[in-house]
Parts: sequence; structure tokens; C-alpha cells
Amino acid sequence: MPSKQQQADSEIHEDQLLNFLVNRLDEEVSLNLANNAETDAKDIYEVLVGATADGTS
Repeated sequence: MPSKQQQADSEIHEDQLLNFLVNRLDEEVSLNLANNAETDAKDIYEVLVGATADGTS
């Protein structure tokens, strides 16, 4: 019986795109936050990318 090869999903999913953009921003843009900050740069990038996608500010 021939085996079926699985192919990669050709669609880009929202969470994958968000992760990709946040990771690229984190690599390219340096945010220096205080040591006692309750958030990190990736959290800020997620908000920025999400607002850009939604067309909100």
C-alpha cells in the first residue's frame, strides 16, 4: 500500500504571523526596560502588531 506523504499547510495562520512579527521585532529593535518592569519587550511588540493589524491606536 503506498504511503501518503503529508504536505505542509500552505496557509499562514494569525498566531503564526503574530509570533513571526514579534520575534523579528525583538531581534531588530532593542527596548531597554527597567529591571523591575512588569512587562517585557515581546508583550509591547504584541500590542503594537495587534493594533497595526486592527487599524487601531
